[in-house]
Amino acid sequence: MEWDSKQQGYVLSVGFFGFLLTLIIGGKAADTLGAKSPLVVSNIIIGLCTFLSPFAAWWSIYAIIAAQLLRGLTQGFFTPAVYRLMSDWYPRSERGFLSTLVLCGYAFGVVIGGIVTGWLCDVPQLGWPSAFYFWGACTTGTAILLQFILYEIPQKHPTITEAELNYITEGQDNKMAKKRPPTPWKKIFSSSKTYAYFYGFFGYYWAASYYMSVHPTFVGTILHFTMTENGVVSCLPVLMTGISGLIASLMSNWLSKNNYIGVDKLRKTFTSVGAFGFSVCVVGIILAGCDTVINICVLLWLHL
Repeated sequence: MEWDSKQQGYVLSVGFFGFLLTLIIGGKAADTLGAKSPLVVSNIIIGLCTFLSPFAAWWSIYAIIAAQLLRGLTQGFFTPAVYRLMSDWYPRSERGFLSTLVLCGYAFGVVIGGIVTGWLCDVPQLGWPSAFYFWGACTTGTAILLQFILYEIPQKHPTITEAELNYITEGQDNKMAKKRPPTPWKKIFSSSKTYAYFYGFFGYYWAASYYMSVHPTFVGTILHFTMTENGVVSCLPVLMTGISGLIASLMSNWLSKNNYIGVDKLRKTFTSVGAFGFSVCVVGIILAGCDTVINICVLLWLHL
């Protein structure tokens, strides 16, 4: 498969485009259908798309683009379902820390995935297609597991005790069960806070998308790392993200509980520090050139 850089860009980016298209629809689906069905179905489709990706790539570039697009469209249903599940199951007093813990799971998943994928690709008897087969099977297996062990809300769990149920539901509102007023779209889109929030996430996901899709290519083609080394180097910074996320969550909870700083100022401070540090380190990657040690150090610091 001889794809030029433009074609590679299409393959790498079309999944993010699909994710963007269905994210709002996915939120509405999680709101009306609950979290379990979108999670199970999306995992099955994502797993199948991943498993069949080598065959699509061998067939034509249009086939692999279609597979990537379908995977991205499906992921738009996955993320809102995760947040819906967290809101239904997490006690109000522990929601901040537990939500961070779940989001850190993404980081640790990238760490394990990067190491295993690099190793699979470097084994001559297996090759790069084996990574797609392995992770596609794992994702589909996860969907089957969720179907049997996941319960929509605490009240439906067959073995939950009354004390556990009261602890989870205490302080939770019942807005999901009540009829909601119409969404104030005009006020939302005329609010400066909406655009500030959008701009912040746009910058973050721009950088994150670059790191996930483009930087491994830089590490392999410019720094000449093997697939195994590339996997390790690419996932170590994400491990730092998971660790720093847990530390930041514990620190913010401690500052908030002891009334050292208000919640709004706390969130703004942590967000500003993270965004500024990330920006400085991205510039550092440019200045580092092809120096391997400096590149790795900047990457590790970037994800703190």
